[in-house]
Amino acid sequence: MPKEISEKPHSRMERNWSTSKHKMSRYTKILAIVSVLIMLTVIGFAVAIIGFNYDGVSQNTREKLVEKDARTVLDFGLTGETSAKNAQSIVLLSNAAWKSEISASIQHTLSTTRTVANQVNFAGKTYDKKTVMSDLANHYMQTLQTDREYSIQKVSFDKYHNAKVNYIVTPIDLPAAQKKVQNDVDKILKHDVGSLKKLKASQIRLVEYGMISDNWDRVLQGKVPTADKKSGQFNLLYSSQWRSPSYQATKANLNQILNTGLSE
Repeated sequence: MPKEISEKPHSRMERNWSTSKHKMSRYTKILAIVSVLIMLTVIGFAVAIIGFNYDGVSQNTREKLVEKDARTVLDFGLTGETSAKNAQSIVLLSNAAWKSEISASIQHTLSTTRTVANQVNFAGKTYDKKTVMSDLANHYMQTLQTDREYSIQKVSFDKYHNAKVNYIVTPIDLPAAQKKVQNDVDKILKHDVGSLKKLKASQIRLVEYGMISDNWDRVLQGKVPTADKKSGQFNLLYSSQWRSPSYQATKANLNQILNTGLSE
């Protein structure tokens, strides 16, 4: 005998509702899985940015940028000049500011290492301390801006992408240049020994500085003595917005580079 059916037959609405519940359950599971995957992706991306300092820039791109920016920093640090259009964003110091600081430093050194008179008349010419020191500092400045031979030896990076640059440079010998001009001036002054004897030591120094300035270009003729090669290193600080990397050198870096470009 056929088995009795004790359950009541489902209505059409009940059957549709049961099917809809199964569909909604499946969609809910898919949505939950997708949400988890998105959340994991976001978390992974955040960890990569914060933990590994990921900024969307490849290491190859950074290496090329450092190679270019390091030369800009070396050019500016050694001579106060560079042809790079973006130099101001890298060295954070203008050419005018560099010249002003160096000139002030030179004049201060010249004035404090030896006592110099404020003014003196010699051989029909009046030498004024302020004018002489300014002119001599300008000659020193022009000599400092002589191009140096240098080569980048090695570039290394830390985990924050900051770079350390090792280089070798052929420094100019500023004392040797001054001595060469001084020797020429001494020969000229030998013809006025009688007039020199009438001057005080501080007045003689002012005359010497004035004549060194007057004869600097004639004696050196643009040929500046050089010294043995020196090695140096400086750091470039890394910063970036998404996929927009940049490197910067500090003022201390520039002073350090300037010193390596000069003989001891």
